[in-house]
Amino acid sequence: ALEGCRQLLAGNPPRETLATVLYTQAWVAGKQGKAAEALPLWEKLLAEHPQSPYTPEARLRVADARFEAKELD
Repeated sequence: ALEGCRQLLAGNPPRETLATVLYTQAWVAGKQGKAAEALPLWEKLLAEHPQSPYTPEARLRVADARFEAKELD
């Protein structure tokens, strides 16, 4: 999946594809137990693609990460 993301980013993908690539990269990093790598990708997804269908899950993942880090506001 990550290699496919790299190949897509090497071209000039449409905006919707960029959101999917960010989601895939974040999801894979999370599944690999690399939460520190996943969090910035989730945050980037929220910042750059707020209307994406992936936004609700990204918000949840960011909130979970902040809760686990005890960054509660």
